[in-house]
Amino acid sequence: MKILKNFVVEYYTHSYHSQNRNLVNLKADNIDDALKEIKDIVENVDLARGSISLYKTEQYYTNPVSYKNEDPNGLVATIRLRWKGNYGVGHWVGVEELDNKSSWNFVTIDESVSNDEEEFTTTFMNDFAIADRFGIKAIKDTFNRSFRDWKSDYRYLTDLVIVLNQRCWMWYEKGNEEFSKLYADLYYKANDYARSHLKGKEFDYYFNLTD
Repeated sequence: MKILKNFVVEYYTHSYHSQNRNLVNLKADNIDDALKEIKDIVENVDLARGSISLYKTEQYYTNPVSYKNEDPNGLVATIRLRWKGNYGVGHWVGVEELDNKSSWNFVTIDESVSNDEEEFTTTFMNDFAIADRFGIKAIKDTFNRSFRDWKSDYRYLTDLVIVLNQRCWMWYEKGNEEFSKLYADLYYKANDYARSHLKGKEFDYYFNLTD
């Protein structure tokens, strides 16, 4: 089973005789799908450079501009474009050259994972969506109950961590700092527990889905 990986796409556009740096999230599980997503992102913009950079990340950024590509190992590919245009302004035509394919780090879960696990889902997202309507106390109560009841099951624990992370960034993007901070605190509690207690294939399952 392929796992979606997180990347940040970096490209430059023209604006009033200057160049603007743009950072956009991308999720993909193979190179072809990643290139299609990149094409959709930049096809109709005024590109200022004939190449696009792709960086791997450990999370999905609701505000990708907050991503700092200070780690040189984060760069996994440079995509050189066939482009056309005038006066330094170009448009996507196709890929001229794509380097470093092996480092894109797409992951396949061990074949021993059962079909039941591949299709595994929980109600956590819906549970917290309901709790959000009633405020901080309801969110805390929902977490405490879910964590208490399901922390011993690595699949439920994994999904709980994923949901907490997603809701943290969702509320950050919507400008609700109180909810975002609460979900961040709950995420770190569940994530720390998982990393401390899961071993072997259970940890591999967790790491592959949350990395």
